[in-house]
Amino acid sequence: MMEPRSGCFLTVPFRCWKNIFFLILLLSGFLSMPFLLFAQPRQVMKIGVLANRGVSRCFEDWQPLADYLTKHDDANILYWIEPLRFQDIDEAVRQRKVDFLITNPYNYVELADKYRVERLATVVRNTSKGPSSVFGGTVFVRASCGDINHLHDLKDKIIAAVAPNSFGGWISILRELHAQGINPRRDFADVKFCYSQDLVPLLVRNGQADAGFVRSGILEKMIAEGQVSPGEFKVLHEHPASDLSELKILHTTRSYPEWVYARLGSVPDLLAKKVAIMLYNLSADSKAAQAAGINGWTIPLDYHSVNECFKELRLGSYNDYGNFALKDTFVKYWRLYLLNLGFVLLLLWLA
Repeated sequence: MMEPRSGCFLTVPFRCWKNIFFLILLLSGFLSMPFLLFAQPRQVMKIGVLANRGVSRCFEDWQPLADYLTKHDDANILYWIEPLRFQDIDEAVRQRKVDFLITNPYNYVELADKYRVERLATVVRNTSKGPSSVFGGTVFVRASCGDINHLHDLKDKIIAAVAPNSFGGWISILRELHAQGINPRRDFADVKFCYSQDLVPLLVRNGQADAGFVRSGILEKMIAEGQVSPGEFKVLHEHPASDLSELKILHTTRSYPEWVYARLGSVPDLLAKKVAIMLYNLSADSKAAQAAGINGWTIPLDYHSVNECFKELRLGSYNDYGNFALKDTFVKYWRLYLLNLGFVLLLLWLA
């Protein structure tokens, strides 16, 4: 009686199971083909957000809002946050790297003028004094600093600010400085742009700057987060008495409409309307609202006050506002010049 060859009992079953496994994979592939053929790829809508407190903090604060939009959108659209530094926003919009934008009034007004950017909603933030849809700029110094109590005391001092296109942390404050005849280029010893709201108080605390410019609410947030101590800084209150806004937190400037949620021209009207409705329906106790520190969104406010600030400082499209050269008279009154020239030629001919 012949004995079975060594390994024969193990080899045959292994080959059989190998073939069976291959057939199962092949069959599952055929069964899934109809779903692959008819399934539509998920559309991704990128929301560019000004990362004024850093990229990682931007994701932490605003990605829950993108998740909220994804969850409540019935068109299988995936919304995603794209953090943008101050210096990257213009290029991102110009090259259409994003579809929506959450940014400050300065960027919105400038981009609305240069490109087809339209506002859909204005954010309502949670502050230590309650919800607010307006904000401003805050000038502060160390509490122990006794020689800086007014804006005119900032002359010959070192200033820490956020960025040249930060509305709360630079531009809104420039307007108040301009009203008092202070020119930063001429009157400040130096200006250090940090490109982050959180870094400005740290430079002032460490003595690397005499005063700091940030948007209103930043000091209160950093105190609540334990980054700075209560009473460590004092704020210069210089906003005009005519500014009767709802802004109750510490601030130096007059108030302006809060950040805006805007769409680029490539976004269809129907989608923009749907997103706006979802923003208006965002509840204050939702995960998205709590992560961003907001109370929700409201209808777009009037940004005329921002345009007035631009006009006074000659920024953006108002860069040449008030300048009138001789060539401009020819462009505007060329018909009158021709009429006068014809009249002079007629007199010469008659003479």
